[in-house]
Amino acid sequence: MKIQVVTENFELGDRTLSIIQHKIDKDLEKYLPSFNKDIKQARVKIEKRTRWGYKVSFNMWLPRKEHIFAEETGEDLLVTFTKLREEVKKQLKKYLEKIKS
Repeated sequence: MKIQVVTENFELGDRTLSIIQHKIDKDLEKYLPSFNKDIKQARVKIEKRTRWGYKVSFNMWLPRKEHIFAEETGEDLLVTFTKLREEVKKQLKKYLEKIKS
């Protein structure tokens, strides 16, 4: 899966970027194994806010004009990202059920 990570108001360290990309790729790739690699592209935006820590969003378009989008806010970046990933997994499961029927 190709993942574009964009940050706003701060720079992401290499270690944290690697953890985020690994978590997305490892957990979400298993839901889309039969899709072409060109289709499996996502954008993750991480914004450091003056209040409430971080705002993280996930954006992905899939065949049949299906839009997968999730957004979470929290003080700890990795915890917020984990919540975001769980929401994306729910949406992907729902999408796969929809295309199977």
